[in-house]
Amino acid sequence: MPPVIKDNDFEGADHGLVLPVRRLVDGPFELRIDNLDRVDPPSPYRPGGVPRASTFTKNVLTLPVEDGMPELKVALKIAGFDPATTPVIWRLQSLHVLGRFHRKGGTKTDPQYWAKVVPLGDEWRGESRTADFTLFAKDTPPADHVGGGHAIVTVAVKPPGATGWLQDFVHLRIIGANPDSKSVRKQIRAALPGRDPNLWSMLDAIFAWEAGYKQFRPKSYSGDTYMGVSFKWPSDPAWFPVSSFDFGVGLSQFTHPDQLTASIAWDWRDNMSSGINIFLDALRGSYKKDITWIDWAKAGWQRYNGSADYAKKRAESDDGKLVSTALTPGDLAVKALTKMLALVKAPTWPAWPPEAELVGTSEDFERVATVSRSGVNTIAEAVTAKVTDRAALLWMWPQLESQMLDFDDHLATPLFPGLNAEQISAMHAELSSDELQAALDHALLVALRRFDGPVLETNAAVMETTPSSASTLAEWNKLSTFVRNNINGGFAGYQQLRTNLLGQFGGLNDPDKAIKRINAYYGQLTGAAFPKSASAAPVHPELKARLAKGKAIANAKGAAAAVASIGKIGGFNIRPNANNPNKLSLHSFGWAVDIDWDINPNVKKTALPLAIIKAVTGVDLYGAESILLRVPAPYDTMLPAASVLSKANADFKVAFATQAGLKSAMKETVKRLCAITLSAADLTAAEGFATAQPAKLDRIRDLLAGLGVAAATAKATAKLLGEAADLFRRAAKVTKPVANGPSDATLAHFGFFNHAPELVAALASSDGAGLRWLGAANGTKDYMHFELFPADTPDLF
Repeated sequence: MPPVIKDNDFEGADHGLVLPVRRLVDGPFELRIDNLDRVDPPSPYRPGGVPRASTFTKNVLTLPVEDGMPELKVALKIAGFDPATTPVIWRLQSLHVLGRFHRKGGTKTDPQYWAKVVPLGDEWRGESRTADFTLFAKDTPPADHVGGGHAIVTVAVKPPGATGWLQDFVHLRIIGANPDSKSVRKQIRAALPGRDPNLWSMLDAIFAWEAGYKQFRPKSYSGDTYMGVSFKWPSDPAWFPVSSFDFGVGLSQFTHPDQLTASIAWDWRDNMSSGINIFLDALRGSYKKDITWIDWAKAGWQRYNGSADYAKKRAESDDGKLVSTALTPGDLAVKALTKMLALVKAPTWPAWPPEAELVGTSEDFERVATVSRSGVNTIAEAVTAKVTDRAALLWMWPQLESQMLDFDDHLATPLFPGLNAEQISAMHAELSSDELQAALDHALLVALRRFDGPVLETNAAVMETTPSSASTLAEWNKLSTFVRNNINGGFAGYQQLRTNLLGQFGGLNDPDKAIKRINAYYGQLTGAAFPKSASAAPVHPELKARLAKGKAIANAKGAAAAVASIGKIGGFNIRPNANNPNKLSLHSFGWAVDIDWDINPNVKKTALPLAIIKAVTGVDLYGAESILLRVPAPYDTMLPAASVLSKANADFKVAFATQAGLKSAMKETVKRLCAITLSAADLTAAEGFATAQPAKLDRIRDLLAGLGVAAATAKATAKLLGEAADLFRRAAKVTKPVANGPSDATLAHFGFFNHAPELVAALASSDGAGLRWLGAANGTKDYMHFELFPADTPDLF
């Protein structure tokens, strides 16, 4: 009976390659494939589908018969980065979605067939350090795996300073070309060197018959008739792999769809190897002692195909007649003769791109790029119409940028004269914050280019220290990734601290020399390994060694818990000094660390409620304890001073945590300032007067005067109690700690010195780390900050 088609629904036949997203422009950066046809395949192809039409784009490549993948030249249009230091990564994906029928169910005389789809995908990756490069160049070793069909070549790069990955792609079609019979016979011998020539002849007979030496069909193929039954399937374009209605693929008619790979379908050598392996297995299972070569061949052919008639015809063929009629040797090494060939295995690749997923569509990014380019040109024209001096532009730019970033059309916030409010508003509406920042960086570069050209000054130093925007960007790209990632503000930040940074490394007039020194210096920074060995906060090895000494003394003094109490450590950032922008912060060199910065803040002397703290706790934050902690001394000497300051902090927080704490603090304040102890009734009265709104300071003054306190002292004490009550109200509203510049209310709520005193002693002591703690400074107190003393800082180069 004729075969029966049970299922003709090729589910998944149009599940093709997922299109990458085109993101061609990001501020000053651009990436685009410039030499290949950029259009999509013609209809009925849709994005994410499988292009099966006979027509395609201009990007059609043919697999070389000799070996490997076809040569593909790629020319990129790039801007804003140098691929020599920031290489472009590329990916070639191929996918051949093969639909045919597989036999399932029925009987040998009444077979049933079901539609089946097999996706045959492959991938290749690499990188290029030039804008023009060639994939699978003819003068390089051929690719070790082969695939074809619909293909997409993608290029991507994330330049330092970019807000995300730039990416572009084009469609390709990769088709095949058939070997001749001579090449097929030669491949059999090359695949099985040293094996008996009778085996070669047996295989010659198979491959001369199976597909007529054809791996690829020169015409489009969408159906066939078998035993009077019409089989139709999703069309394969011309020069795609030969495949019968029941998945007989390629030269060997490999009929095992669940084992089919892209290489078996598209590499005629691998296809032959897969067919050879099936025959070798059949031959090994057919061997009998004292069998002739030709009888062994017939047994192998029959087991290989399942038909005695097939075996008879192979024996009668010209190649079959070359198989010897003699007996096989009695000592024949059958296992070695029939040893299987290794098939091609394609690699498994990580996710693409390595660090990011692009979210959005190509249209989204093209629209954003258009808005960005338009805004960049508008800003550059407006600013350079008013500013005609390069130095003035660099000086003014941070203020201009701040205006543009903070612009609010509804509030009519001010803009530099000439800037287009409508354009800035459009940029805010269309660009993300990162994209807006990148566009403003680009606008600065475009504006600076207006000043590039012949330099009129004859002073060489002036010429070298006023670089063009292009040279500044080139310098930026020569910095190591680690350095770029840790410059505060990225590329814009580099322009602001460039002179300081290059000067520090002895190369203000020789940026290349300075950058080599910079990369070498920062390359030695290492994880702090403090407080835990896994801590990766970057520090200089000298600071790392000192932190280890601090940990050792803490352990020796039974204070390991003080080190363990640390929540976070960090601070490395290449940036200007917060208090002196003309210098670089010690954090810039890995010579300082910040520890638990949110609850151990950096606070100016004028912002500390010193009078209240002293009145409530009895401690002068700038007194004897602070003075002692400024210069390294033995741990046992420094710990008592640190403990006094730590207790003062704890007492201060308790005083402003609850109403009861405030009342108790008022009692201690009066006792400390007036040398009297208030009775319970007088304390309640004083508290009520202080917390009234407005405070009744005169009533407090009168109360204290009635108890014998001098008028001036009573007045000062009343004023302080009123201020304490006001601070209590404001502290109750605080919800977050502030690391830099906290208010007095924030300090009252969260405190200022929340390190374990043993930790400060361990890090500041001469027998410990010997670091300077800025919590003991005479001016601004930076409680989080520990640094090397100047005499201990290492050379930069």
